[in-house]
Amino acid sequence: MNRQDSQNIDIHTTETGFRYHRGTALSIFRSDRREDVAALVCAALIALGVYAHVNYGWGLSQLTALVGL
Repeated sequence: MNRQDSQNIDIHTTETGFRYHRGTALSIFRSDRREDVAALVCAALIALGVYAHVNYGWGLSQLTALVGL
């Protein structure tokens, strides 16, 4: 595979002729699996924050006082 073919491997074309890049080459992660794990960790942190806010009334002011900022 030459360099030009390796750059065009993820280009897709719609029925109307519009060409777009799928986006995997634009990622900051080495693999899709690492990107998925990072997304899951972020989603879990957000879910825990929402849970704490709803059930314990914790907010940003309580967390900054707890951490000491």
